Amino acid sequence: MNEVIIADAGLEDLDGLLSHRRPDVQVTLVSATDDGHAVLAAALAARPSVLHVVAHGEPGRVLLGARPLDARSLLDRSWPDARGTEIHIHACHAGAGEAGRLLLDRLAAATGAAVAASSGPVGPAARGASWKLDVRTAPVFTPSPFAGVEGAGARGWAHELAVTGTPTDGNDTLTSDDAADLVNGGAGNDILIGNGGNDTLVGGVGHDTMDGGAGADVFDGGDGFDVVTYENATSGMTIDIGNPANSTGDAAGDSFTGIERWIGSNYNDSMVAGNDPVWFWGHAGDDVQIGSAGNDTLESGDGNDTIYAGAGDDQIYSRADNDVLYGEAGNDLIHGGWGNDLLDGGAGNDTLFGEGDADTINGGDGDDSLDGGQGNDLMNGGAGNDTLTGGIGHDTMEGGAGADVFDGGDGFDEVTYANSTAGVVLDLRNPGNSTGDAAGDSFSNIERWIGSEFDDRMVANDDGVWFWGHGGNDVEIGGAGNDTMESGTGNDTIYGGGGDDRAFGRADDDMLYGEAGNDLLAGGGGNDLLDGGTGNDTLIGDWGVDTMIGGDGDDVFYSGTHDPLPEADIIQGGAGNDTFIIAAQSDAGTVSYDGGAGTDTLRISSDNVTDPEGKVTTATPQIDISGMTLTSVENLDLVGGVRHTVTMTAAQANGFASITGATGGDVFTIAGTAMSGAVTAGNGSQLTAGQVQAETVNGVTFLRIGTDATAGADVTLRFAGGFSADQFQVSGSGITLTGTPATQPPTTTPPTTEPPTTTPPVDNRPSTAMQRIVDGVTEDVKAFAYEGPVSTLQWTFLGDARSEVLGGSDGNDFLNLLGGDDAAAGGSGDDVLDGGSGSNWLIGGSGKDTFFVDGRGTEVTWSTVTD
Repeated sequence: MNEVIIADAGLEDLDGLLSHRRPDVQVTLVSATDDGHAVLAAALAARPSVLHVVAHGEPGRVLLGARPLDARSLLDRSWPDARGTEIHIHACHAGAGEAGRLLLDRLAAATGAAVAASSGPVGPAARGASWKLDVRTAPVFTPSPFAGVEGAGARGWAHELAVTGTPTDGNDTLTSDDAADLVNGGAGNDILIGNGGNDTLVGGVGHDTMDGGAGADVFDGGDGFDVVTYENATSGMTIDIGNPANSTGDAAGDSFTGIERWIGSNYNDSMVAGNDPVWFWGHAGDDVQIGSAGNDTLESGDGNDTIYAGAGDDQIYSRADNDVLYGEAGNDLIHGGWGNDLLDGGAGNDTLFGEGDADTINGGDGDDSLDGGQGNDLMNGGAGNDTLTGGIGHDTMEGGAGADVFDGGDGFDEVTYANSTAGVVLDLRNPGNSTGDAAGDSFSNIERWIGSEFDDRMVANDDGVWFWGHGGNDVEIGGAGNDTMESGTGNDTIYGGGGDDRAFGRADDDMLYGEAGNDLLAGGGGNDLLDGGTGNDTLIGDWGVDTMIGGDGDDVFYSGTHDPLPEADIIQGGAGNDTFIIAAQSDAGTVSYDGGAGTDTLRISSDNVTDPEGKVTTATPQIDISGMTLTSVENLDLVGGVRHTVTMTAAQANGFASITGATGGDVFTIAGTAMSGAVTAGNGSQLTAGQVQAETVNGVTFLRIGTDATAGADVTLRFAGGFSADQFQVSGSGITLTGTPATQPPTTTPPTTEPPTTTPPVDNRPSTAMQRIVDGVTEDVKAFAYEGPVSTLQWTFLGDARSEVLGGSDGNDFLNLLGGDDAAAGGSGDDVLDGGSGSNWLIGGSGKDTFFVDGRGTEVTWSTVTD
């Protein structure tokens, strides 16, 4: 009987294995570049009794030579007749499964031989393997050609044919078992898998990928770009290259030489560099990566990852989810990827790209380049001469100290100096005049500028700008364009300049000058001065005791939002045909309205009035204007679908040259008069006390009232339109109209009293919805993105002087209710609640909350705090 062994020349300790063969067994070795099929065919042509194939295997494949032997490859050549020969395949798992059965059946059919292989591992029993061949196409009788391989020491062979794949000079995939194996990829771009055991994986020449699995593994990448991966680990791990004793999980005990990149698991990993530069990729899970002092490349994966790059010029790449990326020292490159990420360049001249979604990007010290990409980003250049590009979305940009370049890109973009440590001068007309953090700054595609917490000066160019003074006593100066200017906290002064401007006061006592153009001025809280200047202006007093001066042009006045107490505003119309619009009795508390030159109107609406800011005044059709001082107000105009009851003094009645809009159902009360009897037709020349006569002349009805014994009219009301005497009913001091005018008013129409057609500015700042209750009425209000010094706060809402009940959002809110006796509930989140003046009830809700209770004002107050 003659036997032949055909063996893979690359098997580990092959000489030791072959030393145990029976003496009469011949050996043929197949290298990684040989044609294993041809060697097998030539051996079968010699018709040995038994042909042993010794190689690594996997189900349905034998890794022999340059091309694996499998059912498909058997069809590519002709095979000699080998009937009477037994073919024994000693390769791990080669006979396993359907693929193994197909390999054996097809080889038996092609050669006529009886073929046997193993469905399990092949090797010594001490390794959990066996030399028995349990899968056969026919009975075989010859035992293993090796004797003594089950022993230990010099006579043993402590290996296993369990590494699937044959090392070649090409691109190999080599897989070990759970024992301690040496896997050498040789040349080519190889994949080496250690599985369990304390393996040694050697990449050799080429770009190799190595997975040691469990156990204390030794990785030697050799030449090329080599990668160690833990992506098949079953739990998270710590890999500490500088202090290996700290490594855990599949990385415990691992050591590395010639490795360029490490890949984490699908779980929460900690990856720590040593002294040399690294390339980490966190893969999946919420990972923490810590770079070296060198130039590292650090990639997040899926999950919310945190990266600290350390010193050196590092590259950081975020992928999906919400990552926190710190460049630290060095000139770093940071990409945010998708998700709401935090990018912090740290010291050095850094380049940061926010990319997708809403990111927070901080340049840190140095001359940095920040690009927001898509989404509504918050960007802070930090110290140094920075370049900030907003990209797509509504971005907020802060340059910090240094001469910064801002380009908002698409969307509504803001530049803020809210965190400056001193006041700034921002001069868009003459940038050389800018000081503080604004010194040297330049701007493109910016829609809004925000001042500091200190006293700022903000000067527009001739393009339309939007300024917000923020804190401090600020001065804002508009240009020739259509500007929007907001005061903040503090006593601010605003000059609109040319163009149709919008100026908004907030808390405290502000001075708003519209100057040229058709302007909208709104006082907000405090005792404000509003001066429209030239043009047809709209002035809204809002809270406090305001002075409103229309100036030249046809101006419109609103008392605006107010406390339940009457307003005490002073209105001076100036030249032009001016209109003061009132709807509630509180409006009529205005101290004085001097129309000035022109034909001026007091308009009373019985319908709710919405001013150009969108604030609604709820109408009270019974209006008493007798407490107002009216000077040069020629027209009383009644509008609305509900009939009016108007109380006035005799002097006011005589002062109106025309009452327009009056019709059946309207009631006029003349304080201090006593009327009786029927109204008769006549010119009133003979009237005595209590008598009333009506006369229509040229489309105007004169209603004359006698109040004393002297003949003649003492009070005269002039109604536009022709009314007959019997359409008036009098009783006491009241006059009731019972019908519509029989003739229409004169064709000359009263001056327009509508506000200018300019609309209020659209505020595109990020906001969240809240609700408050004022005077029993529930209102939907907005809280805007917080822009103050406390980094944890998200939303801010400023109340007013009324008594409010306010409910916060689910985020971290700053709620300042200003005046009034208020109640506020912060809800969930870490909130800051400030009741302001008055007696307040503050409820923190869940989260870590902060309360301000300081007894502002001179009145006696109380506050209740619940947390």
